[in-house]
Amino acid sequence: MIAIGSPGRLALVLTQWTPRILWWRASSSKAMGLEVSLMATVEAIVDWVVQVENGGLLNVLFEDISSTSKEPQFTLSQNIHTSILNFLQNMLAYKPLALPVLQAMPGSLGGGVAGVDEANANPNREPEIFWITMGLLGAILILIIVLQIINCCCCCCGHKARHLNRVQVAAVDKDLKHKNLVCRVTYITLLAIAFLFVAASVILLAIYFSSANLVVAHLEIHEQTSSTPNFISLPDGLQAAVKHLSTFIKQGIESGQQLTEWSFNSFATQTDGEISANLRRVTTKLQDHLQLPDVTEKGQSNLGGIKNCSVNSKSAGFLMDKLKPSISALNDQIAHTQELYKVEFNKITNCDQKCESLKTRVDKLRSPIDPNKLDSGLVNELASKLDGIHEDFEALQTKLQTTIDSIQGSADEIMLSLKKELQLQEILGTVDEFWPQAETQSQKLLEEVDKATTTLTTRIPQGAKFVRIVLYSIGGFLVFMVLIAVLIFARLLYRGITSQLYGDPDDIPAGSNLNAWDRLACGKCSACCCSVFFVFILLIFAIVVGVLLFVLTTISGEGCIYLAQESAVAKTDFVVNSLVAEQWDSIMSGVATGEENFLNTSPPQNMLTALIRTCDYVDTQQVVGLLSAMNYQNLVDVHKLVTSPKVQDGINNGKVIAVKAIKDLEISTKLPPEADFEAIRKKLDEALKNIDLDELLTATKPEVMDIAPLNKLHNDLEDYGGSAQSPGDAGFTKPNEELKKVISSMSELALSVKDLHLAIEVVNEEKNNLLSPFGELIEALKTTVNLAGNEEGVAAEVTSQYDVLIKTVMGFMERKGNLLFAQVTQELLPCLEAHKAYMSMTGATCGNVNLLLGFVYVLALNVFFLVFLYFALFNLAFFQGILLRMAGEEEEEEEEEENSSSDDDYSDDESEESQESSSTSSVTSTSDTITSTVDDDSVVAFA
Repeated sequence: MIAIGSPGRLALVLTQWTPRILWWRASSSKAMGLEVSLMATVEAIVDWVVQVENGGLLNVLFEDISSTSKEPQFTLSQNIHTSILNFLQNMLAYKPLALPVLQAMPGSLGGGVAGVDEANANPNREPEIFWITMGLLGAILILIIVLQIINCCCCCCGHKARHLNRVQVAAVDKDLKHKNLVCRVTYITLLAIAFLFVAASVILLAIYFSSANLVVAHLEIHEQTSSTPNFISLPDGLQAAVKHLSTFIKQGIESGQQLTEWSFNSFATQTDGEISANLRRVTTKLQDHLQLPDVTEKGQSNLGGIKNCSVNSKSAGFLMDKLKPSISALNDQIAHTQELYKVEFNKITNCDQKCESLKTRVDKLRSPIDPNKLDSGLVNELASKLDGIHEDFEALQTKLQTTIDSIQGSADEIMLSLKKELQLQEILGTVDEFWPQAETQSQKLLEEVDKATTTLTTRIPQGAKFVRIVLYSIGGFLVFMVLIAVLIFARLLYRGITSQLYGDPDDIPAGSNLNAWDRLACGKCSACCCSVFFVFILLIFAIVVGVLLFVLTTISGEGCIYLAQESAVAKTDFVVNSLVAEQWDSIMSGVATGEENFLNTSPPQNMLTALIRTCDYVDTQQVVGLLSAMNYQNLVDVHKLVTSPKVQDGINNGKVIAVKAIKDLEISTKLPPEADFEAIRKKLDEALKNIDLDELLTATKPEVMDIAPLNKLHNDLEDYGGSAQSPGDAGFTKPNEELKKVISSMSELALSVKDLHLAIEVVNEEKNNLLSPFGELIEALKTTVNLAGNEEGVAAEVTSQYDVLIKTVMGFMERKGNLLFAQVTQELLPCLEAHKAYMSMTGATCGNVNLLLGFVYVLALNVFFLVFLYFALFNLAFFQGILLRMAGEEEEEEEEEENSSSDDDYSDDESEESQESSSTSSVTSTSDTITSTVDDDSVVAFA
């Protein structure tokens, strides 16, 4: 069982009264302080009253109609008035309460048999409020009655003249002085108490009228100057609640339609994208099964090889044609140099062995490359044939790629057919029917609520006028009573000051005995009549105040806390959950049912707790939806959606469509014929057979351009020419210069020859590598044609891959759907306005109940203090009368003493013993009589 704590109650008060405090702060700081004080007082009292959250009025408003084997099912009680009356009577009589709703609650909420036992062992204290009020007023009532009976019987009854001698008078005076002192002290104390009660009554009277104005103000409509209500009276609170409720429903439905439409479209689009991607994977896997990528790769490789060989052949021919003129020029230059050397050697008459050697070496000078061998026709012919073969081969490769593209493109056709079969948008669209129906029902609800609210907000301000009259009439009566009390107090105070009743009796001025006003203040008739009237009015006030305090405290402690305090609201939610669950099927009747219902349509739980706690956020924070606040994790049951017959049938039908679409492609017939590839290989073989590049490779070896032998010959010739001694010898200067130029030319052409040789070498290598890969291509094509011709094998492969697609797509739909719809559920039906509507309603109703309860406490205090005031005034008047009578008696005794002094001469001398004995007896008798009278008066006064 959960006990009420001060923090919880304080939170309740602050929640209900913050709007009011803000308004009063702007209008009146005094009114604000009064209201906060009243609410703090009520908070403390209710906190003391409620010991255990026993379900309160839930136990009489609802009853459990379920069997013992089922969950509790509550409904409105059939005899609410009788149930409430019995509940209140049992509370007042301190009888154990039945508490059936609390007993039906689980132990986690403080319910069950143990909860009922604890609640009855620690009953709430609403009856104490009633009995304390009635007992206190009753006790005061009895005291007043007893006092007035004594006053009516004893007060101002007069006294008999006393004839005492001097000895008797001296003894009596001594005793009266002591009693006079006691009466003076009591009188002064009562005077101070009466003054305090007069001041307190005046202050409480002002507080009463302020409280009455607060109560009336909370029953009136106040003009609002902004969109946000700045004051929550009962009509304003009801209007604000309707306004916030209307905003919540309107925004919730609009945003709900947008969110669901967006989420469904997004889910369908993402699902279609995933299916499309997996269909492409199916076709890709089919191509792998048919080894089409291998055929395509080999075809592209062979096509590239042929193209590269053709291009390199053309490049070699270009280099050859470019180099040939230079080689021819070099050949001519070498021949010219030989002629020059020949002329010079002919001039030598005596040619020794060295001369003959040099002459022989010069005769052997030749061009390193024969220009006639640099014929580009051979490589150009190869390039031309390869270009023709490449063109034919490229056409076959294009046909092969077209087949592959048709297989890949079938995925798009399958996707279009699958979308028609799956109809995911149509399946999800059934939920959209919920919003129009929800809008229609909401409009009807708002119309009914607005109609009822309009009626209440019209009648309540009208009733406020009557309430104002009643409260002001009561206030007028209190003013009248306080005014009479003030006048009486003023008269008594004036009389006490003028007669110096507060001082020494010997200082009391002459003529201070009772006059007409004094006899009126303590006269039997006025006192008794006043007492009868006052007792009657006090009895009425006691009954009204006691009943109001009991009823209002019960409403606040046994009702309102179950709408505003979290721990208590949990019990209300337990009952509301049952009521909502009972009506939930009819509420959700507009949504597709059975297999077509993909919503988590379980009844909501703990709606009030969600409105109070989770929905209390500011606009700058993340939006919290009402469903999320009620612990709905995901509005859509994605697993149920994915495994639904429509979705499963659509996906399975897609398998049949996919197999049929692949069969209709007739892949084997669309592949290039093997014979076409054989024809190309034959052409290629013939083109390469007659092309022999070995001679060109030998002729263009970079070694033939080696200039080292020529440099040695040039050096030897220069040495020989320099060593000739006979004048008739020839000169080798000019031939040597020409040889030097030949060497330079050969050095320059060496790099070009090397490039030509490398180009011819590349062409020769590529030529030799063309036939073997082409044969591998033809073998791969044969394999692909055989696989494509096996329709059962193709169908089995498509079916196998489609099964993988189903598993993948279903996993994707569940994963993405849960994430997407969970996000939508988080934001669906933003509940900030619903929180404001709920708080406006509870603040306007329960808040005003607490305010009225505070007002009744103020009224009770006014009555109490007014009673205490009159009680003090009665006692004050009583003791003032005693003091005045005692002063009058002393004055009479002094006159009697003066009159009796003339009679002393005629008295006889009597025996001292007999006189003393007689005097002692007389004094004792008289003193006892006076003492008895004063003692009786004192007892009455202190009573």
